[in-house]
Amino acid sequence: MTFEEFKKLALNPPRYTGGAVYRVEVYAYYDEGIDDCGCYSLVKANTSYYTSDGDAQSALSEIYRSVCKDDLKIYCTLIFEIPTGIDMRFEKYTRVLSYDSDCNLIDQTLCAYPCCVNDENLETFRGRSQNMIRFQPGDIVEVMTLWSGEPSVETAIITKSPLTIEESWAKYEELEDLFEDDIESDIYCYLTGDHWLSGYNSSTAPYLVFKPHAPVPEKRKKELLVFYDNFTGHAFYREGGSRLDEIAQCTAGLSANIYPGFNSLTPSDFDPIYNASEVIHISENAGFDVDNPLESILNRIEERTNGALSGFSNFIICISNTNWHGKQLNPKRISEWEKKIEDSLPYPRNVIWGERIRSGAMYYRIDIVAYK
Repeated sequence: MTFEEFKKLALNPPRYTGGAVYRVEVYAYYDEGIDDCGCYSLVKANTSYYTSDGDAQSALSEIYRSVCKDDLKIYCTLIFEIPTGIDMRFEKYTRVLSYDSDCNLIDQTLCAYPCCVNDENLETFRGRSQNMIRFQPGDIVEVMTLWSGEPSVETAIITKSPLTIEESWAKYEELEDLFEDDIESDIYCYLTGDHWLSGYNSSTAPYLVFKPHAPVPEKRKKELLVFYDNFTGHAFYREGGSRLDEIAQCTAGLSANIYPGFNSLTPSDFDPIYNASEVIHISENAGFDVDNPLESILNRIEERTNGALSGFSNFIICISNTNWHGKQLNPKRISEWEKKIEDSLPYPRNVIWGERIRSGAMYYRIDIVAYK
């Protein structure tokens, strides 16, 4: 496939041609429900079904007129294309359209939900054109939550935009027939709190991300900008950028292609090295083509240090994971790696563990900071 052929499919994704129904969900809100914390509840004001997407879209104006009363305001409408005759548990769909309060289409999915209709051509995401990427890192937005309790909205700050067509093509060139990109790449990553706190660093589909419907309080804006500043690695720099700051940033800091994993190191985890009499930092990596990447990494670390770690008992260790399909270490595998790494260290030992993800990396990396 040439780039032009790939781009044509990305700009005009294949449509599902089987039987389908279209579920219209209209969400609304009250002004008085918006608080200074940037989070407020939504009301599901309408759910209705249609036999064509044209009928569903045409019905919006009348639905809006019928639900806009008693100061209730339209937040958005989502139209789900749902195949008939197929098990549709787990909120699967072949397409979702997102509309604003003026019935304007503002976003849509570009591939079917994975394993929805078992058609690779329909379920492959090939990237977005620049004009379909509505937000960039650093933008303050509202993120809608649908499936955990009542529908709600929270202000957030974007940390990563969906893949562009060019970025997806680069992955396709590397993987060729193994290219299996899907909805997991058509996402915005965002923060609602500091990235090292569980639950505050997340991602969602573009059709659930919106411009703020009300002015964001200055206090909340400042909070989000601090979270973003920390996310980009600035939290790991102290004392004007000393050697110890560089070690902390290299080991646990973030950048355009590095994101928090299941267990993130925080700036305070590095407090002990600033009072240590001696600090050593060493890192090694191994690619996917190596039979046993962890063993390869540990062997090279042993060769490089030549036993120098034997005089240390305190360690900060970060595993740099990858997000390649089929290659990403899951929590169980990470625990197995941690045990093997710890067993290779001198005893007694005190270890602080962390993990981060290098987007698109075709290797694993281990950073070890030893101090006393």
